[in-house]
Amino acid sequence: MLRWRGILIIYDSTLSLEAAKLKAENFKLTGASTVLTACPSCIVNINRGLAEIREKNIKAKGISVFLAKKLR
Repeated sequence: MLRWRGILIIYDSTLSLEAAKLKAENFKLTGASTVLTACPSCIVNINRGLAEIREKNIKAKGISVFLAKKLR
């Protein structure tokens, strides 16, 4: 188990990118257009992984920002 999940990009950027690409490929398989998370580091890293696999139809967003826009 990785204990550095939130700051893995700082601790080991190569491993972080590989994990982000794997996550991005899995998100792509779901057909989702949005990935929601409460973790700011995850938003950055997931979007980084999506960019690496050249997936332009999916975006990672913060849950609170997503909900705030929906409540307007």
